[in-house]
Amino acid sequence: MIARMRKPLAASILAAVVVCVTLAASQAPGVTRHSLDAGGLARTYDVEVPANVVAQPALIVMLHGHGGTGAQMRRYKDMGQVTGDAAVIVYPDGIDRSWSDGRVIRSSQDDIGFLRSLIATVQATYGTDPKRVYVAGMSNGAMMALRVACQMPEVAAVAAVSGGLPVQWKDDCRPAHPVSVLGIDGTADPIVPFDGGGVFDDRNGDVLSAADTIATYRRADGCGAGQTLPPTPVASDGTSATFERWSGCAAGTSVELATVHDGGHGWPGGRQYFPKRLVGTVSQAFDANSYIWEFFKAASR
Repeated sequence: MIARMRKPLAASILAAVVVCVTLAASQAPGVTRHSLDAGGLARTYDVEVPANVVAQPALIVMLHGHGGTGAQMRRYKDMGQVTGDAAVIVYPDGIDRSWSDGRVIRSSQDDIGFLRSLIATVQATYGTDPKRVYVAGMSNGAMMALRVACQMPEVAAVAAVSGGLPVQWKDDCRPAHPVSVLGIDGTADPIVPFDGGGVFDDRNGDVLSAADTIATYRRADGCGAGQTLPPTPVASDGTSATFERWSGCAAGTSVELATVHDGGHGWPGGRQYFPKRLVGTVSQAFDANSYIWEFFKAASR
């Protein structure tokens, strides 16, 4: 009888060990590759965990631009350089290298549902703070981040770089909870027009201007008067930046717009990833990573 009891007991112990080892591997420091089922599709993403991550770290979701991947977003932006041990960073992949940001020309997969599942999965696995969930994106990823601000109350703040709010959301963006929003836009962006209109030679839908995009969230958050912050000096590449901040918003949120004068379609402080004749000047007037992280740290649900 004792021998018969030993077999199921041993099997149970082995199963427990396997679960623990698998869980430990998924939580290991560094960058690891994962997938989850969302809407019947296998969706992939990379997770970056610092070596000495703090208890209940912030969660940052980084959304790549059209034609990119999560891995490319990490190599190009590398937000972990500024967050240190304070955040777990996730770099998901869009279907066909794109996000369903609401423009009629974009694919119609349920990316909101995917991002909800992704955030819940990462929170359960890594113990991230549910009150400090942030989303940042570039270009098509920026537009998706702005859609997230309209539809996902579990997110405390978003940062949109080189991407305006698709016109489809002009009258339908009604966040269920106040959300902090930061826009970073170049006045000489040849892809996403600073003053609004057609994206990339009118072939990719229309977006609101940078000012109207920010005004959407100022109204949603019930913000008070704005203030102009000190500008940056003119950088060696000829660009500079001015900053506007609106406070007195509901639930302690804030809304900001960083205008990159003579800046192109890029992540300030990042590398010149394509020739200037194609994307304009990637400004070196300030470091977007640091600016975004400071903005995120001030936001909590």
